[in-house]
Amino acid sequence: MSISKPSRSSTPVLAAGLLVAMIVSAWFVLRGTHDEFATMKGHRDGVFSLAIAPGGKIVASGGGDGTTRIWNIANKREKLVLKGHSGRVLGLAWSPDAETIVSGGLDKSVRLWNASTGTEIAKFENLPNAVHSLAISSDGTTLAAAVENEVFYWNLRNLREPHLLYGHQRVISGLAFVPGKLELVTFANDKSVRIWDLTRKKQVANMPGPVGHCYGLAMSADGKTVACVGGGRIHLYDIENRKALTPIEPNAHILCGAAFSPDGQILAIGSQDKVIVIWDLKRQKEISRLNGHDYAVGQMAILPDNLTLITASHDSTIKLWKVR
Repeated sequence: MSISKPSRSSTPVLAAGLLVAMIVSAWFVLRGTHDEFATMKGHRDGVFSLAIAPGGKIVASGGGDGTTRIWNIANKREKLVLKGHSGRVLGLAWSPDAETIVSGGLDKSVRLWNASTGTEIAKFENLPNAVHSLAISSDGTTLAAAVENEVFYWNLRNLREPHLLYGHQRVISGLAFVPGKLELVTFANDKSVRIWDLTRKKQVANMPGPVGHCYGLAMSADGKTVACVGGGRIHLYDIENRKALTPIEPNAHILCGAAFSPDGQILAIGSQDKVIVIWDLKRQKEISRLNGHDYAVGQMAILPDNLTLITASHDSTIKLWKVR
């Protein structure tokens, strides 16, 4: 049996083929095992807030262009564009009946909109600082807003002057109501995670928070666990027992967002290097990573099917992915 050597002329071809194969393999490794299956466009200057309506069929997004946009997830089309803010829309929250969407932002205002018609229902203007985050209680009675280092909250039945909660020393990065309770969890750059009882109008817990810049907060559907994004980690907290749990440290650069699946089995984690890490909470390990955005991915939610992830980015797009 004879073995022939490649000719000189074929050697560059083989080398080029090998280089292409290596590049393609590296692309698939970096790209991840899942790709987005849909992209929705409409915003300019980035998307800075995202909120899924109860039922999981409609999503609202807030942009750097000052608009809030309502999207139909099934057909991937824009339903409404709500105009009124004069700066970035940083916070969004839905009423439990999905009839009202609330927005807040850099223009120091909070606005309530009819989600079917796009009509502005009410607004609170001239707040002392920008509105960074919003939340509505699960009974629909109370709206809370993170205004710099203070919490303003309103009774939605009468929309009178707000009550205030003081305690944080620096900007509040995120807040969320505990489902079924008038308890509010807040997370700030002052290295603290706090729980407030709005019935008694007082703080009931103060847990140590991350060291470093803080990006946001996610509440599990059962209300037992909160994930706070900051200091290069996902810091988990047991809300019932008021204590910190073991943090998550995924291999990604500058984490800036997170979302629990409704069944509590996985956590989606966004980062400034455009990667989305899908983390198995039971096995405490990464199960996949997604790459498709062009800039940081800070806003996300997993739909009620526990299969579909929706993300928003500073690249002004909203994307849909399969995570299982």
